[in-house]
Parts: sequence; structure tokens; C-alpha cells
Amino acid sequence: MKTHIPFVAAIGDINRYRIFTNRLSENTIFDLASLTKPLITLKYVLQYYEKDDTVFGIDIIKLVTHSAGIPQRLPWMKWNPNDYFKKVASYKNTISGFDYSCHNYNLLSHYVYIKSKLYPLEHLKWYDKGYLGIGIKSKFTLPVIDGKTYIGSPHDGKARMLGIKAGNAGLFGNIHALITVAQMILKGRWYRIPIEEFSRPYIKGKQRYSLGWFLYSTLCKTCGENFSFRSFGHSGFPGSFIWFHPDNGTFQIFLSHSINHIRRRIERFRFLGQMSEWLYKETLKN
Repeated sequence: MKTHIPFVAAIGDINRYRIFTNRLSENTIFDLASLTKPLITLKYVLQYYEKDDTVFGIDIIKLVTHSAGIPQRLPWMKWNPNDYFKKVASYKNTISGFDYSCHNYNLLSHYVYIKSKLYPLEHLKWYDKGYLGIGIKSKFTLPVIDGKTYIGSPHDGKARMLGIKAGNAGLFGNIHALITVAQMILKGRWYRIPIEEFSRPYIKGKQRYSLGWFLYSTLCKTCGENFSFRSFGHSGFPGSFIWFHPDNGTFQIFLSHSINHIRRRIERFRFLGQMSEWLYKETLKN
């Protein structure tokens, strides 16, 4: 098992149009997008979860595993933020089986608030009046995209509407912060339950899903071809991902702001799959 980080590298330019120089560095802060779900929201859900807990009558584990029957596409833009949670809950059991929906994790954020009087993002340390978490301070490089500072403005519209109440997005951080969290996860010090729980499938079939994390499967878009079936991970819309390999005690992290700008989805996913396979092989080098 490796006991050190093989490498950390920063390549490229933050602004894809290169109107001005804004080079990436190891301290650049990224919009971690959907990584918010398993890294932050799930952490505090599991911290406060008790058997048979519900929120708006919905079983918490069904929300964690995206099996509460809530569709991804809802008319949330027309809703008042104060009515959002009740309106989302009213769509429970609309569809059957596993269906990945960000709304599930926003409801879980509200569940954490009911239990602790704080939303998951509020449990973190914040700086610069933005949704900037995991102990990152403003001395680090702030990303600039299209001439605008990105801190405090998550890409996801639902997260922007809900602000600090969001559980699906809104987390920002740099590579060093994520490495620290990843190490804690592998050592069993981030969640209330053992790491083995995240390698056990709750949803089986072509798409495999555990407690808040995707497992290796034939439909995995950011998995290399040689991943273990016990490996688990997640990705965010801007192109970032993190994968854990508990069999050999390693993890891999890739952060990006611009992969979502590759217009053809098949090309975008092919790139991410190739990147994760390359990182996996590099991680296992002697």
C-alpha cells in the first residue's frame, strides 16, 4: 500500500478563452459541484441518522440512494425558495427504481437542518462570504472564468437558488483540501460508518450505487477499464472526480473547470474515462 501522494500537478489555464493569463496552480480553488453530495451532505446525514428517520415522510436511505421516486426534471425555477423542499417532496414515488436526482440531496440537506439546526454547508468553515469549504482561506488562487470570479457562485441553478441550504452543490476547494479529506475517508475518520459500507451495492445491475457513491459498473463514465468492483467514486459537472480503491488503499482526484464545455457528451466521457485509467495506473506505480 502506498503511504504517500505519488504526484500533484496543475496544468492549463482557468479561462478557456485565454483573454488574460490565469494559470492553474496547486492552490487553485475549484467548484466541486456534485462532489458536495457524498463529501459533505452525506457526511452529516450519516452523523445524525437514526434508524427509520424520514423527512416529509420520505425514508432517508431512499434519498441517499436516489430511489425515493423523485425525478431530476422539476419546475423548480418557478418556485419560491421557501416552498422548495415541500414541493420536491410532493413528487416522491413519481418514478420507480433508481433515478439520479439532485433534489434528493437538497431534501437531505433539510433533514440535517432539522436534526442539527445547521445545513451541511454551514457545518464547514467559510471565508470570503461564499460557499467556500473544507478550511480553504482566501490566500489561495481564486478561479476566474469569463472574467468573473467564481467563488460564491455554484454552477448549479438549484444550489444558487437555495444558497447555504443546498445539499447537491455549492462546495469549493483545492486539491490539497480534497487530499486531506480522501485520506480521512480511507482511514475511516470522515463518516460515522466503516468505509466498507461504501463498497457494498444498494442499487445493483448495470448501474451500481452504494451509500452516496457510484460503484464501478459498465455504465460508469469516469471509471477506467481495470477498476475493482469494490472501487467507489463520484464526479461533478465541471469535470472533477474522485475515486477510491479500498483494495489497495489508494485514491485518485482530478479537478477541472472546463470539461463540461466539450459539447459532445461521448467525447467528454471518453476523456474522463481515459484520465481516470491513467491516474489509476500512475497511482499503482512502484
